[in-house]
Amino acid sequence: FRTKGEDWAKGKVYIIDTMGESVDFYEFSDVIFIGGGLVDGIGGHNIIEGCIAQKPVLTGFFHFNCKEVVEEFAQNKAVIVSNAPAKEIIHLVQNPKEGEMMVESALKVLAKYQDIAQQILQRIL
Repeated sequence: FRTKGEDWAKGKVYIIDTMGESVDFYEFSDVIFIGGGLVDGIGGHNIIEGCIAQKPVLTGFFHFNCKEVVEEFAQNKAVIVSNAPAKEIIHLVQNPKEGEMMVESALKVLAKYQDIAQQILQRIL
């Protein structure tokens, strides 16, 4: 756990239970589980940063804060939605080709939105 000051380099699983630091650890990860979606009422967290990091991404079923994004990525097999992700995480670690296929799918979904910030800026100006 991050809040307990544990050395992340010594373990195979590291739980980042602090705000605003997850992205700093994505590059060191083989698989990313984005929390906030395991418990009803939190609403889930954005999966896009995990997908941009080009890692297989999992999240929970309770993702009403980012429902459309999660559903689009899930429909394109670019993210796994699960309330018991341990089995899927182990499977992805043992079958890296499947994770690579997820990443490829995620990059295709992301590419559709690549110029959206520019489009928004042009409309504002």
